[in-house]
Amino acid sequence: MRAGATFYTAPYFYAKLICIACVQLEKVRGSLLSIKQENEIGKKYTSINIGKSENRAHEINDHLKYLICHHNQTLSYINNLQEFFSMLMCGILFLFMISLCASAFSVMMTLNDTVDASQGAVMYLAVVVMAYFYCNFGTMLAREYEAVGDAAFASDWIGAPVPYQRSLSFIILVANKGKTLVAGHIVPITNETLMAMINESMSLFMFLLTMKEKSDENM
Repeated sequence: MRAGATFYTAPYFYAKLICIACVQLEKVRGSLLSIKQENEIGKKYTSINIGKSENRAHEINDHLKYLICHHNQTLSYINNLQEFFSMLMCGILFLFMISLCASAFSVMMTLNDTVDASQGAVMYLAVVVMAYFYCNFGTMLAREYEAVGDAAFASDWIGAPVPYQRSLSFIILVANKGKTLVAGHIVPITNETLMAMINESMSLFMFLLTMKEKSDENM
């Protein structure tokens, strides 16, 4: 009972934690875009009242400091997710890979029986859907992380005061490294990994099918 409950609740728990990380990254990206808008307004306002524009610059710097702290806390949260799900996802992806290969093998061995072959094909598709659930959320997290770097780069940091440039350059450099959940510190949990798994299982299916056809010809 406990194993079954864990199996069915783990995907939703995983999705919830990933969504929390994506929401925090979305907040960081929205704050960066708002800073850009405030800078544009400040540039227009400078010619009217220099004193107030300087106060606005201080407010933007304070907001940017808070934003960097928020960004660092989000990174720490994602790193904790990585440590928590690393080995768990390694086992899950390994089971998915075995299931895909076994389903492909089952379909190949029962090609002459429509019912059995259909059951194998349905099982194959079911495993693909479950694997897509995990890998798609990993891809979503990676894309949100990249979007933060793009928003920071588009925040008019070139030609800005040095402290402002230093703060945004830190966010840009960290974002350029990318942030993807990795299963077992080896395999990234992304849609590309899912496609690689499908390609490998299809390669196994075609190889076994070729060997079966040659065996039938020899007989």
